[in-house]
Amino acid sequence: MSRPAVFLVLTLSCCLWTSQAAHADFLEYRLPGSPLKIILEGRVKVGREVRLQHKFGTLYFEPAKVTVHKVTTNPARFTRMKNEARTAKDAGMMFDVAKWALKHALLNQYYEAIDAVLEIDPDHEGAARIKALKERIDQPLPETEAEEEQIKAILDRGSMKIARSNHFIMLHDTNDKAEQSRITGARRRPPRAVERLRLLEQVYETFVMMFALEDVELDIPQERLRVILFREFEDYHDFSKSINPVLTSAVGFWDPNRNVSIFYDNASDEIFKILQDYMDELQDQKKRVVRARSPQAKIIVRNTNTMGVMVSAAQERSDIKVVTHEATHQMAGNTGLLPRHIRIPSWAHEGLATYFETPAESTWSGVGSVNENRLVFYRALASDTVHSNIDFIVTDQIFVFAGSHGSKLHAYAQAWALTHFLMENHFDNLMKYYALLAQMPPDVTLNPDVLLKLFDRAFGEDREAMTLAWRAYMRSLKTDFQKAIDE
Repeated sequence: MSRPAVFLVLTLSCCLWTSQAAHADFLEYRLPGSPLKIILEGRVKVGREVRLQHKFGTLYFEPAKVTVHKVTTNPARFTRMKNEARTAKDAGMMFDVAKWALKHALLNQYYEAIDAVLEIDPDHEGAARIKALKERIDQPLPETEAEEEQIKAILDRGSMKIARSNHFIMLHDTNDKAEQSRITGARRRPPRAVERLRLLEQVYETFVMMFALEDVELDIPQERLRVILFREFEDYHDFSKSINPVLTSAVGFWDPNRNVSIFYDNASDEIFKILQDYMDELQDQKKRVVRARSPQAKIIVRNTNTMGVMVSAAQERSDIKVVTHEATHQMAGNTGLLPRHIRIPSWAHEGLATYFETPAESTWSGVGSVNENRLVFYRALASDTVHSNIDFIVTDQIFVFAGSHGSKLHAYAQAWALTHFLMENHFDNLMKYYALLAQMPPDVTLNPDVLLKLFDRAFGEDREAMTLAWRAYMRSLKTDFQKAIDE
């Protein structure tokens, strides 16, 4: 996954992967002199100025520069749907509510709905299977010296420490204590390693449950998955370069050979360091004007605080996006879905990872959220029927011939678009295709003829009809924000 350009960092939405509020206000702010927009979630009060109460602080805007949208949040929508299913005493309807909750990253509500299914129908096979799986994955794996030795064999450095969760073991050199943010002054809770493990566990559980809901049985890993988290980007850069120079432009990656996911604290990224230095200057300016009791003090203080909130939120969203993407690679490679010892075409692996990733610009996130950035890149190539073409994608030529960074972004977008269509409309066929890939000999050459035959065995040979259906589907896609506003 590539590192973002600095001017794009501030276009990120500022909400969490999950949201617990009963209702929400979304504030849409367009950067002056730019087509770029920022979508912020929080409580909005409109008067002479627009005040947004956000988790990182209070922001102020001129009314003429923003648009406020009042929408129902996903937790509130879940409650309404659950009550309707309970009133109808319909176990199937309630099971669909559980699916909806999981796809919208509402794990707690997902289990709540599963329990409600069993209250209506104690013999419901799907819900009983989910309960049994939940009990199984809730059991932490045993801690062993071997797992420490294995991860330390990947990187032998005395400053690195070990941290564990139920399903992950992490080698890291981040601070074990909460750190004071240079941007907002707020403390980080919990520490970075704990925070990263929590997010990895959430991805792990969501991934396993998404396929279990569709009665796809995955191999549950019997050992902790390995993760390395660097505090400094320079250390991450040096390590990734030693593996493959191409990886130095990524914000994180999964190495299938070593079976380890590699990340860094993006606050140490050059882009964010520039922003942090800029914020330091703004904070100094804010202190000076406050001491001098300048007439402009109020405006400067508010502008500085607003900038700080946006940067902090951008960092958080960047974390969530890269972890959901790379952890999906790791989960696919370790659950038998796309085995790491098999040569999997890039479009299949990246399509799955981009389908599961939480879009950086999304308002409400979850599995299959429509990624506005990916959608824009898809549409930019959609009229090019040579490259935006099922044959060109599934034979992996879309990645093979992607020589530049821009063409790779187009390749990711096409893989995302096709996978999104297949996941939502041809799930069983897609699972058959993944199974066919998993059964291939490790040393087979995946040339275009082989890949096309595999695809046809899973989906049939009428790719022209599928292409028409795919393009129509893509024209109908809307982001979560667009759907919320429409509703």
